[in-house]
Amino acid sequence: MTIKKFTFFSPNGTEFPVSANADAKLYMLLSEKDYSQFSLRHWETPINTALNRIYKNTSLLVGGRYFELYDEAVALNSNATNFVHANIDISNATNPVTMSVETSDNSNQVDINTGVGVLKKCIEVVTTNAMGVSAVTKPSGSSIIEKIYPVGAYYLSSQPTEPATLFGFGTWSRVKGRGLVGVDESDSALSSGGKQGGSTNPLSQHTITPSSGQFVVARGAGKLHWSSGGAPSSSYAMDTENGGITVGDNTNHNNWQPFEAAYIWKRIN
Repeated sequence: MTIKKFTFFSPNGTEFPVSANADAKLYMLLSEKDYSQFSLRHWETPINTALNRIYKNTSLLVGGRYFELYDEAVALNSNATNFVHANIDISNATNPVTMSVETSDNSNQVDINTGVGVLKKCIEVVTTNAMGVSAVTKPSGSSIIEKIYPVGAYYLSSQPTEPATLFGFGTWSRVKGRGLVGVDESDSALSSGGKQGGSTNPLSQHTITPSSGQFVVARGAGKLHWSSGGAPSSSYAMDTENGGITVGDNTNHNNWQPFEAAYIWKRIN
């Protein structure tokens, strides 16, 4: 097994790279990554053999340090979640890069370009059963786009492509038929993110459901008396007229704001 180191040391101070720290910073600038992020590319698919994962040909950029794994094997624990880490200690001129399997994500953001400390970065999460590997996932937050869209973030597009397909990470829930409105802590209906509700609107005569009733008008003693649903006392009545009334046309009540439809997803994991 072999780990080839690039942008680390120039043993004699003359061969490339002359300044490893400068090159490492250049890599970080070009890749737009900080110490919390890394880049990984498997040029050959790693092989899982029982409780071992063998990196056949994998490139890594961590903390501005570029290195490659060739037939590098890591031993996994059975029936466990294994966090595979790359560890970089540039004070160790002979062996600055090591790989380890740990029981949790112990990634840190040590600024190794100062020449002090060990930078640890979890590069894969490998789940095992008693016999071998059952699943391999990439740890969250390993790229800038994952920082832009953390759990709870919304993604909007005019195209129907799901973000998990587009970005290659996360579990996303589709939001259908709802608009987004800003949180207002002073309004109980809008006091926190994720709350759902609907608008309330006054209705006009023409937009309510039709309703009907009866009325009776009685003439007597030079006065008019009316009653809904029945005649007034007979002492008032010289003659009466019965009638009916209907209110409401049941037409559509349109309360749409001007809109443009979009596909909306919310990241839930």
